[in-house]
Amino acid sequence: APPGCGSVHEPAVWEDRVVFLRRNTAGGSEDPAHPGRKPDSLFAWSVGSRKLQAVTLPVSRGSRAAAWPSGLTGLITGLTFNGKQLGYATTNAVGSFGEATLWLEPLGGRPELIDQETSGAGNVCEPQFVSPVLAGPWLYAYLHACDPSANPNLDRLTRYRHSEVERARYTFLGPGDEAITSIVRDGAGID
Repeated sequence: APPGCGSVHEPAVWEDRVVFLRRNTAGGSEDPAHPGRKPDSLFAWSVGSRKLQAVTLPVSRGSRAAAWPSGLTGLITGLTFNGKQLGYATTNAVGSFGEATLWLEPLGGRPELIDQETSGAGNVCEPQFVSPVLAGPWLYAYLHACDPSANPNLDRLTRYRHSEVERARYTFLGPGDEAITSIVRDGAGID
């Protein structure tokens, strides 16, 4: 078990390194509608070590005009790790406004915003990036946009590398289909 106490969840493993979330005792929550300002703390740990490495999480500057609070990190809904960098997705909701974000962060570095999607009262559900995966130099993520017009072209599988972005040409959903809650890269395809 990693040193320290508290609830540990959402682990990602690479050889003898583990990254994981630990519940924030200051009132964090797993409820996407009420995640708190910083619901989880993110750590990296070498198995057997007595030390944890705290990982910097993104923090919102806020907006008075949009009634968006400062300091909001959001609920981390997916985490991936390749030994050198992390990829993770977050979800935020304030009133009828929501935001899904995708981040890439070198271990020991600063988080970099890779992609984001916003929503409002008209969305059929909260948009989110599902199943972020680091494979080779690429970060893959599927965006379920929850568009109220049921336009399946707004859902997308994309891969990111530095400033390169490539989107799959295939549409995964048709109008009225069930939502995709996870994806797994399978060679040149997706399950």
